[in-house]
Amino acid sequence: MNTSRPGYSDEFVRRREADEAAAEAQRQADAQENERLGAARLAALAAERAAANEKHLEEVLASQRATAERRWLAGHPDRTAADFARCAWPQLRLNLLEEREAATLEAAKAALVRTGGYQ
Repeated sequence: MNTSRPGYSDEFVRRREADEAAAEAQRQADAQENERLGAARLAALAAERAAANEKHLEEVLASQRATAERRWLAGHPDRTAADFARCAWPQLRLNLLEEREAATLEAAKAALVRTGGYQ
């Protein structure tokens, strides 16, 4: 006799509980899949953003790279542009990026000082 749900047969209660358990398992599986897809989408967006930032930096640094390459090649007549790209440019690029970051930080500090937000 069914005591948990009076008025319903034991078979109905068992099927109902099995259906509820299956529905809950499906909800949990769907939630996990949604979480996985969301994380994958966020990772894809982060990678896309990083690629766009890298492309933008390369565009910004292109003229400085060309100037540095000409100077480097003039100072190293026995070397090629490929040597510059492999040997000199990675460090020069880091130096240029550090200079840009320092300039941006100084500009932000100056703006905060002007507005009274920085002592």
